[in-house]
Order: sequence, then C-alpha cells, then structure tokens
Amino acid sequence: MRFNQQKQMPAFYAYFNYNGILYTIVFFLIIIIPAHAAWYSNWVYRKKIILPGACGENLTGFPLCAVISNNSDLTVKASNNGYDILFTDYQGNKLDHEIEYYSNGTLVSWVKMPIYYTGSDYRNDIYMYYDSSQTGNQQNAVNVWTSGYTAVWHFKETNGNIYDSTSNNILGTNFGNVFLGENGAG
Repeated sequence: MRFNQQKQMPAFYAYFNYNGILYTIVFFLIIIIPAHAAWYSNWVYRKKIILPGACGENLTGFPLCAVISNNSDLTVKASNNGYDILFTDYQGNKLDHEIEYYSNGTLVSWVKMPIYYTGSDYRNDIYMYYDSSQTGNQQNAVNVWTSGYTAVWHFKETNGNIYDSTSNNILGTNFGNVFLGENGAG
C-alpha cells in the first residue's frame, strides 16, 4: 500500500497478481468534517459558543438567552456599551440579537436562532464577535422578537416607562411598588 500524493483526496492502492495479470484496487479515504464558520468581516476577536440541543423538537425562530459572566476578554477587548458585539451561526451568517445587559465582561443577550436543533448538533454552534474598534450598534432587537410576540419587556429601566423590545412598541407603566432596575428576586 502507498499513499497517493498526486490527488487532493487520500487514496490507498493495493496491488495483486492473479494468473499473471496485475490488478490494482484503489481505496479512497473520505472524511466528512463540518465546515467552520468563516471569519466575520473585520472583527478581530471571536468566541465559539457550543449550545446543547433543543428539547423535544427543532425550534424555528427561537430567541435564545445567552449569558456570559465576568469574561476578561470582553472586559478588555469589547466596547463599554457592547454595541460591537455580534453573533453568527456556524456558517458565518449574522444573527439578530438584543443585548439586555452588558457591563464589565458580563453579557445577557437574546440571540434569534433560525433553527435550534435537537440533540448535540454542530449546527447549534454560534460565534460571538467583539472588537472595540468597530463602530455602530450591531443589535437588531426588533427582529429577535417576531413570530407572534405581542410585547416583550425586560424591566431593565430604572424609572419611567417600561419599553417593549418588539416592533409593536407597547409601553408598560410602573404601578405600585415595583422597583425598576433591580435584579430579579427568586
């Protein structure tokens, strides 16, 4: 056996002689490896986020809550407001997302998964890009909350109205003893 170095595809040959005739058998080694996402535009930094599979069945247009806590790379290499942060799917397609909270390397964001697959599936992997030298807000919150959402309130405001993340713009009003800007209680 020898390795054929003239081809892009690895092939192995076996030679044998039968009744004075030389026969050649060619074996091709085919390896299927999922393609890695192409690097998105001019962003310098990225992290691969490996997600568990969806439960039950594939979910279409699913807003996934991505939480990253105290990440030193984000603290040092992302902008202070997180506007340079974006997400792509495993093929490098930019995903709609909304940042609910960002401060000192801690991020809470909602990323719309076109299809969130069941089981362990490389197609669920997403990439988070960040680069403080990039300008412009990369979020597209309105497109995260389509598919029948009437209103989505995160209650992150510290006073006044409570803003809706959907395109319906349904304002909430604080009544009673609700403390805005507080982290949720168990």
